[in-house]
Amino acid sequence: MRIAKIPSESVLFVHIETVPVVAHFEELSETMRRIFRNKIAHIKEEERRVEEYFMERAAIWAEFSRVLCISCGYIQGTDAFRVKSFYGDNESALLAEFIDLLNKHYNPSEHFLCAHNAKEFYFPFLCRRMLINNLQISDVLDLQGKKPWESTYLDTMDLWRFGDCRYFTSLELLAEVFHIPNNRGVKENEVYHMYYEKRKQWNNIVQRCEESVQIVAQLFRKYRRENLLSKVITGKNSSFI
Repeated sequence: MRIAKIPSESVLFVHIETVPVVAHFEELSETMRRIFRNKIAHIKEEERRVEEYFMERAAIWAEFSRVLCISCGYIQGTDAFRVKSFYGDNESALLAEFIDLLNKHYNPSEHFLCAHNAKEFYFPFLCRRMLINNLQISDVLDLQGKKPWESTYLDTMDLWRFGDCRYFTSLELLAEVFHIPNNRGVKENEVYHMYYEKRKQWNNIVQRCEESVQIVAQLFRKYRRENLLSKVITGKNSSFI
């Protein structure tokens, strides 16, 4: 279905923040340390320590990291965006809450899930972490056995590629190109430092995640040549659905 024909109210926008499953490489089991070394062998530069690669790359691999925060939102009316976040140290609990939301309010026949780099990172990552935590993947999130045209995923990066499968464009760059307000900034390993080195700065982690999901929704609007959303309602102030 072409993006212009998708009803805005049928789309749930999603962003996640992740961190390595432990703060330092040496905290992994001996087996996991060996596997991680093998995984980075083809990219590792001799002068850089494995610990550096662990801090930089582990958060993008579901086997070596975990979800800290899931922010999701939907467009309400003509210009409002309602946001809710699930976060905490207990990954299994926050994933279960998110699954419960999907199961109760979103189904594959009527709804879509939208993220930036949704197909190659965000939704596969969530599915993997759900299985690792022994949780049942929600139907709207699970693509196993589905035909390509039955996919419920909308990917703002994939839409920007226009068929060029090698083309990667960051959310920050597209926000700048389309003049979308962006307060989250770009700092290397920012969430890692917020969580492990700055005593779990939850307010900052959640704020970063919620600002990111807002950018995804604004980008969706821009792709449809619609005005930017002007009002954000957080789940803290009122019920989400």
